[in-house]
Amino acid sequence: MLRTPTFVSAMRRHVRYLALLLCLPAFTSANDLGISFISTQSGNTVTTDVVVTNFDAILSMQFAMKWDPSELEFVSVNDFALPNMANTLNFGLTQVSNGIFYYSWVEPSATNGFTLSDCSAIFRITFNSINGQMPPVTIDPNAMVVEIYNAQDQEIPLVVLPACDGQSRVSGLIYNDTNENCQMDGEEIGMSDCKVKVERNGQTQYVTANNKGEYYFLGPAGDYTLSAILPENVQLLPCEPTVNLSVGANELVELLFGANPTGGNAVSATGESAQSNLLLQASPNPLPTGQALTVTTEGPADLRLYDVTGKLVRQWAHVGTGEVALPLQGGAYFLKATAKDGSSQTIKLVVN
Repeated sequence: MLRTPTFVSAMRRHVRYLALLLCLPAFTSANDLGISFISTQSGNTVTTDVVVTNFDAILSMQFAMKWDPSELEFVSVNDFALPNMANTLNFGLTQVSNGIFYYSWVEPSATNGFTLSDCSAIFRITFNSINGQMPPVTIDPNAMVVEIYNAQDQEIPLVVLPACDGQSRVSGLIYNDTNENCQMDGEEIGMSDCKVKVERNGQTQYVTANNKGEYYFLGPAGDYTLSAILPENVQLLPCEPTVNLSVGANELVELLFGANPTGGNAVSATGESAQSNLLLQASPNPLPTGQALTVTTEGPADLRLYDVTGKLVRQWAHVGTGEVALPLQGGAYFLKATAKDGSSQTIKLVVN
């Protein structure tokens, strides 16, 4: 069933919204919520990301979308970015065979509204291309009154913009590397409760993977650093904790993160690396709260301690064996040692 926000009647605003939807970007206000439809095609599959800009403290929204049903056949809607979104609650699918798609979302528990960075996708629609074409998808104000409210109970105009055209898509999977070869094999499946940390130009965002371990985000061309963040309750390490990625304009990039008990560095259950150039050790592990940690490396190394979100907690230079006091709260951390030759090893540290 479609979740319908309890809005006042807005039919008197219908003509005004239609005019706004047809405006050129030069006539839009800084307070307007922009929406873009970014479609990509792979064979007969067309995917359309519904992307927003100026999505600031939004509390509720509703609109209808349309497409040519002789060209596109609706398949599914997924990859939800807003809280408490679900197929049965937020999407009206009774007219998809006629090229009409209803969307309605409200989050009354978020008293401050919900904010997304520009060019964030709020959901994704998958179509079958009937004739091999990729026709446009857009707003249909005749099928459903457009209504958007922010946390101050102000009505926000919606404007269709090309502002996010040219965005590239990075997608992938965080999976359980059961045979520990750091390659995706046929029997291996994705992991739930994972995130990907995305860094670009000094800005950071966190992308939540779905319950199958699948993630994606949209962004402009440029250089990115991606980090896999695993649940605290699993004794696994990413094969590659961080990956530097260069993305071109309108490019589709797939990046997989494997995770296994040893990560990519053959770390033993005791926390000792099997590689001889660093021989990183940390004991005791698990570490009781308040107890000093004894760290051993073969030669000088730069040590960095990260929490599970990828935040740097502490950094220090280390030679040989030494104790370090770490006033840490209970949870999981990653201890990374980097030698002068650039080689590095990481172990997972658990604090009880």
